[in-house]
Amino acid sequence: MRPVVRYMFSRTPPSRAGRPVSARSRPGFWNDQGGVVAIYVAFLAVVLFAVLMLVFDVGRLAVVRSQAQNTADAAAIAAAVHLNGQAGARADAEAVARGAADQISDIQTASGGSEILIDDVAFYSDEDRTPATGDGDARFVEVSVVPRPVKLLLEPVVALLRGTASDPVTDIGATAMAGNATGICDPPALLICNPGDNDDPSDVTRADAAGKQMLLRQPGQAPVAGNYGLLCPPPHLNCGAPIIEEFLASDGTDKCSTTVVSTKTGVTFQKVNRGINHRFEDGALGPDYPMAPNIMDYPRDDGFETEVLDMLGDGHWDRKQYWDDYHPDYPGGLPDDMAYATRYQIYLYELGVGFASNATTGETIYPAPAYADLPEDFTMYNGSGVSIVPDGYVGDPTVDPLRRMMKAAIVQCEKLGIRGNFNINTYDMEIADVFVTEAVGPPPANRSPIVVEIVRMRSTTTYDSLISNVRLVD
Repeated sequence: MRPVVRYMFSRTPPSRAGRPVSARSRPGFWNDQGGVVAIYVAFLAVVLFAVLMLVFDVGRLAVVRSQAQNTADAAAIAAAVHLNGQAGARADAEAVARGAADQISDIQTASGGSEILIDDVAFYSDEDRTPATGDGDARFVEVSVVPRPVKLLLEPVVALLRGTASDPVTDIGATAMAGNATGICDPPALLICNPGDNDDPSDVTRADAAGKQMLLRQPGQAPVAGNYGLLCPPPHLNCGAPIIEEFLASDGTDKCSTTVVSTKTGVTFQKVNRGINHRFEDGALGPDYPMAPNIMDYPRDDGFETEVLDMLGDGHWDRKQYWDDYHPDYPGGLPDDMAYATRYQIYLYELGVGFASNATTGETIYPAPAYADLPEDFTMYNGSGVSIVPDGYVGDPTVDPLRRMMKAAIVQCEKLGIRGNFNINTYDMEIADVFVTEAVGPPPANRSPIVVEIVRMRSTTTYDSLISNVRLVD
């Protein structure tokens, strides 16, 4: 057995697995790699945490920006539908825009609120942002959303690294601009140049204009034969007299116009006469266009019984005298509920059909709506259910009563400078239902006007044939 002393003081270094170990291979402080992984983990943890904060911030910003933009887009589109050029259009559009934007975000702001609110609503006449001067030229609407302050988690870290002051809040807003180019299907054949504007008593778009007569052709004033009073059916922007004759006799066309309808010039009186009068008698246009069930001529407004100077009547006419003349054997004379009726209402009453009437304005709705859909201030008249045939009556009471109804475009001709053949933007016209109260008389044209009674205005929300072509512009 070897002595222990001899082993301890031996110059032969110990070996590993039988191999000598040099002094250089012995581990030292600087060469010790223990704990390196921990350093890497700590560094990567900081980086990963920063990345996570960045992803979180970017995600929140993207969501808030998307919510704000979607709200602005929806509000602008909803508002643009109401830009019809009529009085109150901007007020209606702004109310709708603010209502459409009444939304709650699922991400709270730095101040704690989660509502998405509208900051501003502006109206322009064109895409170049020319400010609108009124409801009439407001064609585009721009909606701005109140900027929402969003708190960023990473901003303080970035500010620390940059050595700058920290502002951890970023405002996120949005704007959207939309316009409305109203199209029209089933367009009117008649054009009425509105003799008044806005609240003028002669403005035929007022609700209380219902029941008043208009003469759509008279000497020396617009509308006159040839240049005013008639529209070409889409898709025609220029049409011949036979097309106008058929258009006046028909119930309309299924063709649509996207933005404009053209006036018709140079129409002969004979074609206009035959087109209108075919609604009253079985004329030369054949059975495709049936006549109305009651072809009686109704009296004119009192002011039109003498020399006519104005195109708009006052709605005053002798109902009792008409009833006594054409219904002499009717018990009790003129029915009490017809004492203040319009000509159109008496016409429907004579046919025994139901309708709804506004006693204050004289407006009429036929066919009568369901009671649940009856507008405010309207009263239902069920009619007698039996046709009350006037003396001298000619016709078939089974034919649609609407054959004596026509649609007319109400336009501010003077304001628009309409002269001769002219393309009228659909947003510059309102649509009215008119009742043709008498057949067109014999020549000359300047003594045989187209005589109609205003029944009711059709707004863009009540006239199904008006199409809102709304689009986002910006």
